[in-house]
Amino acid sequence: TAARAMVVAVAHLFRHGQRSPYPPPLSESAAGPSIWTSRLSPPAESWNLTASAFDAQHLTPHGAALLRHLGQYLAVDYRYPDPCAADVTLIADGTSFRDVQSARAFAGGFFGRRSCSAARAAAIVEATAAAQPLLLPLVSDDVEAGCAGPSEADVLRSFGGDVDALAAAYKPQIDRVGSLLGCCSAEVCDRHGLGRRNCSLSDLPHTFHPGRYYSYFDGALSIAGYYADAWMLQAVSGVEPFAWGELTLSELSELYRVHQRVMWLGASLNASRGRASHALASLLASFEQVVRGEPQAGAAAPQWRAPAGIVAGSPVASTDCKTTNCDRPGERPSDDMPLTLALFAHDFNLLFWRQLLRLHWVVDSWQLDAASTGSFLSFELRYDAPTSVAPDPDGGWRVVGFFTAATVLQQRRRTPLVPPHPPPGRATVLDVPYSQFRDLVLAAVDPRCVLQPLRDTTARLRDRAPPPSSPLDSTPAVLAAAVVGFACSLCGVLMVRVSRPYLQMP
Repeated sequence: TAARAMVVAVAHLFRHGQRSPYPPPLSESAAGPSIWTSRLSPPAESWNLTASAFDAQHLTPHGAALLRHLGQYLAVDYRYPDPCAADVTLIADGTSFRDVQSARAFAGGFFGRRSCSAARAAAIVEATAAAQPLLLPLVSDDVEAGCAGPSEADVLRSFGGDVDALAAAYKPQIDRVGSLLGCCSAEVCDRHGLGRRNCSLSDLPHTFHPGRYYSYFDGALSIAGYYADAWMLQAVSGVEPFAWGELTLSELSELYRVHQRVMWLGASLNASRGRASHALASLLASFEQVVRGEPQAGAAAPQWRAPAGIVAGSPVASTDCKTTNCDRPGERPSDDMPLTLALFAHDFNLLFWRQLLRLHWVVDSWQLDAASTGSFLSFELRYDAPTSVAPDPDGGWRVVGFFTAATVLQQRRRTPLVPPHPPPGRATVLDVPYSQFRDLVLAAVDPRCVLQPLRDTTARLRDRAPPPSSPLDSTPAVLAAAVVGFACSLCGVLMVRVSRPYLQMP
């Protein structure tokens, strides 16, 4: 019987679980009334949070339950015989407590009630600029390594430049949000230069704010997107009623498209290169350690090496169905668990990686490319021993990527994700030979946006790799960026904004 590929290593990039909302623009709290509506938004107790936890956007109980269930799901899905004995590294954004909470909840589900659970939770790496400057860019969505963010012209080019036309494309959703809010008051209209008269949400003009990737344009798109997101957070956190009881889940899903478009604007190609080049280069370096058997400075998982039976560099292995479960593609031998890296980050981190790797996904109950609460990207490094009958220029190595997300109802009802319950939705987003994955990453990252010593590692990998196969990867602009990156001798300045109010408008 022909051998099946086994998962040698896997990296997961998570968005945190459900949290309380940021305050709306021009407001101090996400509870009670605001300048946008006289209707009261749910207070902290409706979210089962203390006032301080609510104001700091901590995980809701539903958010912690979701990450715990996802930990259980992965332990079962990968059939870890003893998760405590596995090589598992958990890294969370230490500048965002909800990410740390997510990692802890995941550890509770993944390791279960075993004796190691508390110790593994205590060993979570909480990355900060002071303590782990090379790890923070892996989990923060607001770290730039010597790279300037996109200009207004760059952002405008991503959709053709007509902001009013972009907003008009979502006018039905914007009008529906405005109707639910009862917006807009004379005060709001006056603040936006429309005089002290009643205006609609769709009437508000759009102003660009550089550097504010989470909402480049204030005005109708931003406000409608904010409230659609806040109501979705209510729905998946079990807040009753969500959106004052005036929306069905399907109607809310339609309004959520505005929030997704605002996120799409923030995850442009230039923004993604600036904020995710270091993270992707670090993942590639970790995989390189396994494939080549050589240490790579700046790797996210510096301890990773190929397991016994695989000779890294020129892979040769005696893998057959006596040692590998051939009933399930991607399964490793029960006594040889995959090297595992789990990163606990933000929605934008997933969208940055999606942009750079040219990925798309859709799963049950979510729109195309939505980075919903608790969703995650997984990249499996697989090995299938080549044979003389079927030689493989990649030596048997392959990368397979997945996107996984629990449905709105699974999150809302806090449903477990292991049998006898249905699993979360999963989409295959990548399945390529390892050399193609390496080329894809090296063509996508900007060396200027990678910190040392990982920048030098990336340069060595570029020198070693064959030219990109896609003509788009060989454009003068990309090659020029690479030359400038190699010429730069400075490590770059790590710039971090620890707190980000959702929006501040003049």
